[in-house]
Amino acid sequence: MTGSLPPNIEVRSAEPTDCSQIIDCIRELAKYEKMESFAKLTPGQLSSDLRRGHLQCFVAVTKGNHPCVDKVLGYAIFVETFDLFMGRRLYLEDFYMREPYRQQGIGTEIWRKLAGAARDGGCTGIDFSVIKWNTPSITYYEKRGCVNLSQQSSWEVFRKTVE
Repeated sequence: MTGSLPPNIEVRSAEPTDCSQIIDCIRELAKYEKMESFAKLTPGQLSSDLRRGHLQCFVAVTKGNHPCVDKVLGYAIFVETFDLFMGRRLYLEDFYMREPYRQQGIGTEIWRKLAGAARDGGCTGIDFSVIKWNTPSITYYEKRGCVNLSQQSSWEVFRKTVE
C-alpha cells in the first residue's frame, strides 16, 4: 500500500510528540482559509485529546536518512461519529498537506489509510466539510468518488459554542 510513497516518507498514527508540528500545519491551513483568528487549539490540548482517544490522526513524516527526521508533512484528523440512518461513520475534521509535499502521492496515501480505518472499523463512510471556495480540495475529493451533499441536501449546518 505504501509503494507510491517516496522512500524517505511514511504515513503512521500520530504520537503526542507530533502535536506541535500538527498545530503548525493547522495554522498554515487557517492562514490559507483566512481563518487565523479561529485557530486557538494548542499543542497541549491536541496532545491530551490524542492520548485520551478523543480523536485519531494520521501523519505523513520524513524517516530514515532524511535530514529532518520525523518532520510532519501533512495529516488527517478524524473522529468516529454516528448517523441515525447509516450507523457508524468517520468525520474527517481536517486533512492538510504542506505545499512543497503536494502532488507526490503522500496525501493519497493518507487518504487510503483513512479509508482503511473506516472500513476496518466497521464504519459506513467518511463525512467532512470543505470551504466553498477551495476548489483544489473539492476537485481532489470528487476524483476520489466523494459526493458533495450540500448540492443535494436541504440541511443547514449549525454550531453552538459551549461556554
